Amino acid sequence: LRLFIILKPEFKGQISEQNIIDWVAKRISAYKKIHEVGFVDTIPKSGSSKTLQRELIEQEKKKLGLK
Repeated sequence: LRLFIILKPEFKGQISEQNIIDWVAKRISAYKKIHEVGFVDTIPKSGSSKTLQRELIEQEKKKLGLK
C-alpha cells in the first residue's frame, strides 16, 4: 500500500518516509499498514473532486523511469 502526501512547506526536509510509516503503524491495524510513502506537490482530482489514482500511478512511473 502506498500513501501519497502533500507536505506543508514548513515541514519539508523535517519529515521522512519512515517517520510517516511509523506514525501510521501506531494508529491502525496491522493489515492496513502502509509500505511506501510518496511526497507530491498536488494530488490530481476529477471534476467531481475524486482522486485520479491513474494519474498518480503515471506520475510515479515517470519518476522511476518506467513506461
